[in-house]
Amino acid sequence: MVGSSTLSRGGTVIFSGSGGETTYVIPDSGSAVIVNGKTQAIQSTAVTVAVPAMTTPAIVIGSSAYAANSASQFVIGSQTLTPGGVITAVGET
Repeated sequence: MVGSSTLSRGGTVIFSGSGGETTYVIPDSGSAVIVNGKTQAIQSTAVTVAVPAMTTPAIVIGSSAYAANSASQFVIGSQTLTPGGVITAVGET
């Protein structure tokens, strides 16, 4: 982003600021950016993103809690609740 414009490979953006106009160009190779005619190398930086821990879904019926198995199904008594499925438990559906 340059100001409110997005600069992508093969593109040019002219930004007018308090210091005058600045021209940004990214060649098709995407390996550099040219600012007012002067080539600047683009360096890649590895970014580590923290992934939140996954929790096992649970269903509570009355005072009992049921955890999903590895297939995202819930075994409740003699019945298996599958995603999008319906069972009757303690008179409730």
